[in-house]
Amino acid sequence: MADDLKQIKDRIAHCKQQNAALMKDVGSYLDKNILAREDTSEPPWHVIKVQLQEPPPIWILTPTGQIINELRSCLDALATRLAIRNGKSTSGVYFPISKDAAVFAADGLQKIKKLSLADQKRITDLQPHGDANPKLFGFHDFDRNRKHVELGVQGAGNSGFGLRNGSVHVMLGQPGGQLEVGVDKSVVAFIPDGPCQFRITNRLTFSNPAQLAGLTVTQEIEWFAEEVERIVMLFD
Repeated sequence: MADDLKQIKDRIAHCKQQNAALMKDVGSYLDKNILAREDTSEPPWHVIKVQLQEPPPIWILTPTGQIINELRSCLDALATRLAIRNGKSTSGVYFPISKDAAVFAADGLQKIKKLSLADQKRITDLQPHGDANPKLFGFHDFDRNRKHVELGVQGAGNSGFGLRNGSVHVMLGQPGGQLEVGVDKSVVAFIPDGPCQFRITNRLTFSNPAQLAGLTVTQEIEWFAEEVERIVMLFD
């Protein structure tokens, strides 16, 4: 029966390839659209500030939604294959991802009632709902509302910078947070001990839903792809 899942596994592999390409595009976007400058107006402190020039473009927003939608669709495809294995039609069959355990116990179980009892139990044991796996539900919620895809750029903050070369007497990270177009945001304040250079790492992040907000887009898509693959392989 493993061959009936081959197309689904190929789709997941393709999503991983697309995410790798998206990662490169995101890096290019961030490199071109975040300007850094050094503010020395309050000696002896030097402050590195960054500024976002343009918001995430459509060529970032669109593939983000498409990859997530395809991965979510792979789970529904799995559920339909399991119904066929049980000799049933695929009408009304979906892989249930629910807001919480109570919703799953009602609506979720209805979506897999055509599956064999053994497969229903496997899915139930996964607890694919927000109480047990909030990030999985977050991706499901994102996909449901992907016409409202919103991504943001998080400033380097307290952990997204490092001293590339040189030395400093004192170095203090500044609070992170979402960057706004045309607005300076402090990244690190320091008192230099001679010439020095910093490595600044900003991130493209989800703005919503709450389960994904502030998380790095391509990193979490990678997690989602692995989670979908893990679930599919349980039925291989």
